[in-house]
Amino acid sequence: MTTTIFHPAPVHLLWLQSRGRRRRMWAGFCQTRRLALTAIACVLAVVWLGNTVMTIWLREAATPEALRGLLSLGLVLYSGWHFTKAAFFRPESPFDLPPAERDLLVAMPLLPRDLMAYQFASVMVTTVFKAGLLALLLLPDLRCVPLALAGLVLVMLTLEILRMAIDIATWGMNRSAFLTYRAAVLAGLVAGGAAVGAVVVHEFALGGPLNLGEEIVQSLREMPVRINNSAIGYVALPFWPFIDLILADALTAPKLGLAAAAMTTVTALAAAVIGLYTATVRMVINRERRNYSTDIAAHKLSTNSDQHQLGPAHNAEFRLPLRRFPRWGGVSALAGRQLVGARRHWGSLITAMIAPAVLASAPCFVIADPHMALLSTTGTLAFYTFLLLPTALRFDFRRDLDRLAMLKGLPVTPAAAAIGQMLAPVLLATLFQCGVLAFAIIARSLPLPHFFVAMLAMIPLNVLVFGLDNLIYLLYPYRMQQEGLEIFVRTTLTFTGKGLLFVVGLAVAAGWGLAATALTRGLSEWGGSPISAFAVFVGGSIAGLALMATIVLYALCRTYRNLDPLADIPR
Repeated sequence: MTTTIFHPAPVHLLWLQSRGRRRRMWAGFCQTRRLALTAIACVLAVVWLGNTVMTIWLREAATPEALRGLLSLGLVLYSGWHFTKAAFFRPESPFDLPPAERDLLVAMPLLPRDLMAYQFASVMVTTVFKAGLLALLLLPDLRCVPLALAGLVLVMLTLEILRMAIDIATWGMNRSAFLTYRAAVLAGLVAGGAAVGAVVVHEFALGGPLNLGEEIVQSLREMPVRINNSAIGYVALPFWPFIDLILADALTAPKLGLAAAAMTTVTALAAAVIGLYTATVRMVINRERRNYSTDIAAHKLSTNSDQHQLGPAHNAEFRLPLRRFPRWGGVSALAGRQLVGARRHWGSLITAMIAPAVLASAPCFVIADPHMALLSTTGTLAFYTFLLLPTALRFDFRRDLDRLAMLKGLPVTPAAAAIGQMLAPVLLATLFQCGVLAFAIIARSLPLPHFFVAMLAMIPLNVLVFGLDNLIYLLYPYRMQQEGLEIFVRTTLTFTGKGLLFVVGLAVAAGWGLAATALTRGLSEWGGSPISAFAVFVGGSIAGLALMATIVLYALCRTYRNLDPLADIPR
């Protein structure tokens, strides 16, 4: 018997894992084949930190009303994201941990409260770090930094507790209850969107017609304050004590009492989540036992009925012919497996594609010139493909971290493995872009060759983007559901690097446009026949994208061939 509230084994395990993670990160940084990428990451870290410092010290301090509105709106949206994510991506486990770590914890003779204590401890460090970064970003707006930091830590812990409660509840639901929960979330999203839209329309109607420029920017800045002052602001009522702590003017006795009350509330919520997990586990176990007894009874009934059947049909053997399809060195098998995985999540994929499709199609109804509208739609698709689409379509190496050792053992060449793993997301992205561009062509009555020209540029771009994401992933593998300081820094640096690469790509495209104009003008004067500068620009752009995609694909093949599943895969 131990005299402590929680078993010391999870705490010791957490300390050992953090120590092993630090050693693994340092060993990974010191590997020769990762030195170039590590140097780039360090440069991006310096750029990001410099941007952060400039943002903190060179901007004006926000008013308390504006900061209250932004905090209320942000906390409500973050909470709604947790509800929505669980409704469309049902958690397979109540613990947001890697499978190996989860199996190790479940196999231990620990109580449910000990498992939840380990979960709380695993997110505590990350939460404190995020709160510290947010306090640093809000430093010009804060008047009492200690109380503000305490309020940020407590409110982010509350959000983490809310996420755990949602994951536990949705994990323990049966199918009918989960479908009811999904319908309720959809109804809440529609109602919330309609309410916010009504407030926005009402505020703009009272303000009269707006001119382009400063008036629209000022109205957008004031919109969170107006939404918070309306009836919708009461949705953020549970977060008001934490916001009062963040906006506190001085360290006074009432504020210290409010901080103590908020800390007590967070502790009570943590205890409630522990109780929820205990009750949910008991309910799931009872349900599985009932389902198991029902299956056993049905199997016995089926066996008894089969024994009484007579005739030659009892011993008949049915053999279904296998469909023969081209193997292409293993490419088709790997791509088909990823497409089967994508088909199981077709609802989530369609839902994730609705918003970018609407945003990419918006220029068709705003820009008068049809050619400029198509160009804007294509540019929007390229931006979305480069930055955000690889996160939504992870049906490639990023989905097979625990299967990399098995894939390396297959009689498949590195080139076939790389192409087969990337074919599914490239195909899905191409189909999505085809649908949006076809809609733009039809809506603006443009010639069909414009569609084929745009797709000729999009296909090598898709190969380049997904090949680059998979290349970075194989150099620094991680688990899709992993959280922590390492993933936070990795995500920040990845998006910063992608943003810089996108800017560099735009600069190169602009330079190539000027060079193509000068080149065609000189060739036309020298040859005596006119040459289309647009055709040269488009052809050179497509050729450049194809060349870059080939280089990235070759680097991906070499990285996959040199990958050691035992040493490089995180445990």
